[in-house]
Amino acid sequence: MLGENFTDLNFRAQFESLAAHEKTKDLLINDTLKTLERYVQEVKTLTFELEDAKKSRRWYQEEVEQLKIQAGDSQKIVTSRNNFVVVLVDGDGALFLDELLEKPREGANEAARRLSHNVKISLRDSGVDTDKVTVIVRIFANLNDLAKTLCLTNVITARSDLNTFAEQFTVSRGEFDFINVGPDMLDHYHNNFQCKRIFFAGCHDNGYVNELQKYTSDPDRIVLIETTPAQPTFKDLLPFAITRFDNIFRSTSLTGEEVYPTPTSGGNSPTRPTPVRPVLTSYTPSPPRPTPVQPVILNSSNSPRQTPTKSTLIQKAPSQEPPKPSTPITTQIQTPAYTSIQHNLPLQQPQPQPHPSQWSNIISSGNGGVSVRYPQAPAQATPQSYASAGGLGSHQNISIKTDKARTIEYNATGLRLDTPNKKPTDQSAFDTYFIKLSKVKNGDCRGFCNYKYLQGKCKRDSSCPMEHEVVLSEREIAVHRYRARLGQCTNGPTCCDWTCCFSHHCPYVPNCTSSDLLKLYDLLAGLSVWL
Repeated sequence: MLGENFTDLNFRAQFESLAAHEKTKDLLINDTLKTLERYVQEVKTLTFELEDAKKSRRWYQEEVEQLKIQAGDSQKIVTSRNNFVVVLVDGDGALFLDELLEKPREGANEAARRLSHNVKISLRDSGVDTDKVTVIVRIFANLNDLAKTLCLTNVITARSDLNTFAEQFTVSRGEFDFINVGPDMLDHYHNNFQCKRIFFAGCHDNGYVNELQKYTSDPDRIVLIETTPAQPTFKDLLPFAITRFDNIFRSTSLTGEEVYPTPTSGGNSPTRPTPVRPVLTSYTPSPPRPTPVQPVILNSSNSPRQTPTKSTLIQKAPSQEPPKPSTPITTQIQTPAYTSIQHNLPLQQPQPQPHPSQWSNIISSGNGGVSVRYPQAPAQATPQSYASAGGLGSHQNISIKTDKARTIEYNATGLRLDTPNKKPTDQSAFDTYFIKLSKVKNGDCRGFCNYKYLQGKCKRDSSCPMEHEVVLSEREIAVHRYRARLGQCTNGPTCCDWTCCFSHHCPYVPNCTSSDLLKLYDLLAGLSVWL
C-alpha cells in the first residue's frame, strides 16, 4: 500500500516542472540584469555628453561675449572713421562779405579758411572730435544771375570775378565746392550716419521751413546759419540751433534789396519765393577790349583753315566801327531767378568784350556738379565741359551734329590744348570699374582697350591684346576716360590724332615732380598763352 502511494506522488515530474519554472525565472532575471546594465551604460554616456554640452555651451557663451565686445569696438571704429560735417549754403541769398569778393583769389582762400575754422569752433561743445572730423562745404547758386547782381551793385568789378572766386574756392580744399544742389541733398546727408552735423545757411528764405520740418525729430543734427536776419518762422517753428558767421557772410542785404516775401502755404514741397532785386538807374559799360586773334583750327583733312564755327576757341570781333550812342532808352533784362533789373543804356551801345583770360566760366553738368569751362569765345560758342560729358551723375545723351567738322584746339604757338580732365564724383563707379579691371588683369589682358571703350571701335580689332568684351556702364566709361587722360601722349602737344585719349600736357601741375613733364609745362607756358 505504501509503495503504491509513493509511486503515485510522481516527484520527478513535479521536480522537472519546478526546475522549468526556475529556469524561466533565471532567464527573466538574467534578461533584467542585462537590460539594467545597458541602461546604466547609456546613462553614463548621456552624463558624459551632458557635461560636454555644458562645456560647449559655456565656451560658446564666452565666445559670444567676446564677439559682442569686438563688434562694439568695430562699430566704434566704423562710426568714428571718415566722419564729417557738411555746410550747405544757399549762395543766392547768403552772400560772402564784400571784402572777400573784391579780391576773388585771395578772398576765396580766406573764406574757405574762415568757414572751416568757424565750423570747428561751433563743434567744440557738441561731442564731435574736431581733430578727426572733415568739413565738407557745398555752395549752390545761380552764378550768372548772382554775378550780374553783384556787378550792378558794385560789389565786384566784373562778372568774371565771381567765377574766379568760385573756382578758387573750389580748388582751395578738396571738400569745398560750388555745385547745383538737388532737392534731395539735405536728405542725402541726413541719412548718412557718418555725417555728424549739417550746417545750413538759408534762413533768409521761408521756402526752406517746410523742408526742414521733416527733421525736427533729430534737432541736434542740424544747425542753422543766420546771415541776413532770419525769417520769424525759422525761430517759431523749428527747434534747431542758430549760429552766425559774421566774419564770412553779409549780415545786411545788398543796397536797395528788399526782403524775401513770405510764401503761401500749400503743397508737399516748398516753393522758392521770387526775391525782389534792386532797380538801378544807370549803367556805364567799360570800353571794349582789343579784338583777340583767331587760332588755327585743323579740320578732319588735317589742312589748316580759319573757321568761325561754334567750335572755334577764339573768334574774331566785328571789324566795323560800333555805332555812336544816341538817346538813352530803358531796357529790361529778364532773369530766371530774379524779377527784373532795369538799366538806362545808350541806344545800340556795344557790349564790352572780355579779355581772353576771363573767358573761363563755371557751368553745370546738369547732374549735380559743376566744372570750370575751358577758355572760349563768348559769342557763338557752345560751352564745352568735362562735367557735361565725363563726370556724369546719371545717363545723359549728348547731341552731336553730323555736319559739324571735328576740331582739335591749338594755341597761337601751334601746341595742342586739352579740355579739363574732371574726376568723376561717383565713387561706386570707381569701385565697380576696378573690380572688373582686376578680373580682366587676372586673365590674359592688361586692361580695357581705349579705342573700343572710348571711340567705339578698335583699330586693331582681333589682334588687339586688350579687353573688348566686358560691358562697362556710362559711369564706368567716364572713370576709364579720366584714367586714360592721366597718361601722357608720346607725341606731346604736337599730336594730331583725332582719337588720342591721352593728355598732351601734364595734368599734375603745379605739383608735378617729373623734370620732363615740367619742361613740357614750361613749353606750354602754363596753358595761359591763348594769343
